[in-house]
Amino acid sequence: MFRVLGGVVASAILFAAGLMVGQSYCRFQGGVFSADAREFVGMNEVPERSNTRARPAEAPAEVPEVAVTPELTELEPPEPPEEQEPEPEPEPEQEPVFAFHWPDSSRLRRWLIEHEFQYSGGEAINVPCKREKLNAKDKLLCKGSDRMGGIDSKHKTRHNYGYCYATWLDALRSKVPAASRSNPPLVAEVGILKGSGLAMWSTLFTSVVQIHGFDLDLSNTRNNMPFMKEKGAFPNENFKLHTMNQVHDNAALIGAVADGKKFFFVVDDGMHTRETIAKGFETFKPYLASEFLYVVEDAKTDRMASLTKRLDDEFELHHCESDQELWAITRKAAA
Repeated sequence: MFRVLGGVVASAILFAAGLMVGQSYCRFQGGVFSADAREFVGMNEVPERSNTRARPAEAPAEVPEVAVTPELTELEPPEPPEEQEPEPEPEPEQEPVFAFHWPDSSRLRRWLIEHEFQYSGGEAINVPCKREKLNAKDKLLCKGSDRMGGIDSKHKTRHNYGYCYATWLDALRSKVPAASRSNPPLVAEVGILKGSGLAMWSTLFTSVVQIHGFDLDLSNTRNNMPFMKEKGAFPNENFKLHTMNQVHDNAALIGAVADGKKFFFVVDDGMHTRETIAKGFETFKPYLASEFLYVVEDAKTDRMASLTKRLDDEFELHHCESDQELWAITRKAAA
């Protein structure tokens, strides 16, 4: 009995001691149950007590988006850029008129003789041509390429115009200014036969100059064109051919060809009559540049009489000493 009472008393004492500590544990199938926390923990885990109240859970931080790199694929190599042609350099506003530069008139004379022979092969004779006289129309045999004279027996021609042509062109060179392609100076030859004179002028002057040939029959020049081009004539293709009857009034034709531009060099090697010589100069006169050279070939003094009477004080007439059938008209220098 005392053992029982002793066990009861011992149990009571232990119970009381547990109450004093303020904690009671019960063993339950390998775990400990906390009466206060009402939580189940493992055998070796004892929940910690805290005197602070639990903070509310913070929202998880936003995770920044990560850019997804697309899968690399093989790309075709870029085509090389097309090679662009370089822009052409702008043409100069002013260009020289003469393509050949001579030290003195004697060198120019030799040049004229050599090039006349080069483009003609010698004096042309018995060339079928049409010439309309004042009162009738006849077919004649004409001759040409005989103007410049010669430096030897090979180049000998019927006329000896070379000295005066060289002297007059030499004087003209110092007066004619550089020109622009927008307003090109003009050259004309009336009576071109086979075209060797035009061929000379096309080589003497630069491409800035426009060259015009006039004749009643252009077939001789056209038929001779392959030969002249083979010899180097017309390198710039800056020439035009026009049908002209010198007996008729050609004011409208010359005005249309000029088209607001001016002739600075004209050669009349046409019918060589008083009427056509005088009428030819009167037709070109409104379209002559301030500085010009107007040449009349194959004209004896009596054939120049009609023109001489019409020349006023504005113009000056020149007679060639080396050949009496060559004449020139220029504008008088300002006093």
